[in-house]
Amino acid sequence: STVLDTGTSVTILTSSNTTKYGSQGDANGDGDITVNSSISTSGTAKLTLTAARDLTLSSGANLTDTGTMSVALNSARNMVINGAINVAGTVALTTTSYTVSTLTTTNFSFTGAVQSFTASAAGTHKFYLWGAQGGNASYYSCNSGCTVANYAKGGKGGYAYGTYELTKGQTIKVYVGGQGEGYGPNQGYSNPTYTNYPRMRTVGTRTGGFNGGGSQLNTCCAGSAGGGATDIRVGGTALSDRKIVAGGGGGGGNSRYSNSTATNQRSDGQAGGEAEGSKMATSTQFHIRTPGAAGGGSLGVGSNSTTAWNHNLTGAGGGGYKGGSVGNNSTGGGGGTSYIGGVSNGVTIAGSQTQTGSDGNSQTGQAGNGYARIIGGSSTTTTGNLTIG
Repeated sequence: STVLDTGTSVTILTSSNTTKYGSQGDANGDGDITVNSSISTSGTAKLTLTAARDLTLSSGANLTDTGTMSVALNSARNMVINGAINVAGTVALTTTSYTVSTLTTTNFSFTGAVQSFTASAAGTHKFYLWGAQGGNASYYSCNSGCTVANYAKGGKGGYAYGTYELTKGQTIKVYVGGQGEGYGPNQGYSNPTYTNYPRMRTVGTRTGGFNGGGSQLNTCCAGSAGGGATDIRVGGTALSDRKIVAGGGGGGGNSRYSNSTATNQRSDGQAGGEAEGSKMATSTQFHIRTPGAAGGGSLGVGSNSTTAWNHNLTGAGGGGYKGGSVGNNSTGGGGGTSYIGGVSNGVTIAGSQTQTGSDGNSQTGQAGNGYARIIGGSSTTTTGNLTIG
């Protein structure tokens, strides 16, 4: 009132994260304006209150003047006037329409089978995908002084994000990649010491992870299988129907040579989602050999490690938009590539880089099986109400 008495107009404007006026400093404000006390002036100024959501003039809170004050009250949603407005100037009360969005999050864990999603409402849907890790390896040449830390690891799965417009009732297919079969933890074998891992010559073939992971078919000396990709398909179930793909990691190979202390030569598999044609450095691989390449396999499928002698102890390729290839004897498999060509606002992050995991925490690639998440929903537009008295 003091400022208005001087003839200076006053405007109060809130946003959706502004503390509510009249709410004793609520830190979690929603943009409402509530007038609980009367305002009276002898001036000729204008009082404008514009609320991002609701505006309330409480009972007993009156707007009056002994001059010619004007009043403009605006709300983006509902307005309730229980107090009196008695001024000589103009009075404008305005409400507008508002939109209420209802979002639903649907999560997809690995099942080893195709899963479906049906849109409950038309609109933009967000796709979050994580590819699966390649299989972890065991030992063959390292026959003394070995530790689990020196065993080759499967490449971690890549990440992909994008948005896509769906119609109400539209059903799409979700393929969540599985980790490639290997040795050690989470793969059918116990984990306390290296002696509990079977040697990489006594267990037979290793099966590729669901959705494109390459298999290890070498019956003499099997490396690890590739991890499967995670993808979403619209309009069908063919590889050509994929709109977004998060690449799976390549399988791990042999773990350094006999009695070596070189801990940097354990032939890890390549991460999913790396650039097509890229390879891990030979300095990271068994006997400085050349590993498999990202996207060097077939469309959607990682290369199998065959019964050929030069595929002994090699990791198979990961699944992806293009699967990874197999490298030289004892090396890690190439990772599958990612793809965002069928979505908007697409982002990919390789499994060798920092990414946000499905639990919201930071991680360097996806470990274990893949994962997928779809966020979408409906929006309803409603005209704001004006209630007086």
